[in-house]
Amino acid sequence: TLNVTGITTFETNVNVGGGLSVTGNSCFVGVVTFAAGTDGNIVLGDTATDNVIFNADVNSNIIPNTDGAYDLGSSGQEWKDLYVDGVAYVDTLQVHENSTFTGNIDANGDLDVDGHTELDDVNVAGVSTFVGAIDANGDLDVDGRTELDITNISDTLNVTGIVTFANNIDANGDLDVDGHTELDNVNVSAASTFGGLVDINAGAQVN
Repeated sequence: TLNVTGITTFETNVNVGGGLSVTGNSCFVGVVTFAAGTDGNIVLGDTATDNVIFNADVNSNIIPNTDGAYDLGSSGQEWKDLYVDGVAYVDTLQVHENSTFTGNIDANGDLDVDGHTELDDVNVAGVSTFVGAIDANGDLDVDGRTELDITNISDTLNVTGIVTFANNIDANGDLDVDGHTELDNVNVSAASTFGGLVDINAGAQVN
């Protein structure tokens, strides 16, 4: 047994073949290497109340021992801000609060949105299916072909404002007009029935 009560200086290497127990503070100047023992573990602290403080920057990768086995933080002890300058590869992402994206979002797979969605500018290049109601409070500009299937008795198309057609209108079915209709030129090629008064204010020619 060697008991040293004062300062001891070693000018050369010190090899300790057994355990080393230090009660006070220890200061290491130079490169310090902690190699795992026979159990393969390097343990920092012996209880959850211990704190590990890094005053220096981390100059290496941090890679877990097992793929998909350990968490970074927990639901009760969350990390604060996360700054990632490179690409983040996340298998599943759950966002519980507001999120702001200042750059582009490239979603190569399906996008499932259950809540309210506000989009200032939407460009849809492929086929889109809407199973619910579509409420367009602004202008609707359709350059391509538009097909409306209202064959069922419950399917209707209601237009409450003024509608302007700059081109021809081809109505292959019945046309029911309840209000006032002004027609500059009418060509009727089949039998027509007028259930009310026909008022002709100009000349009429019957061939």
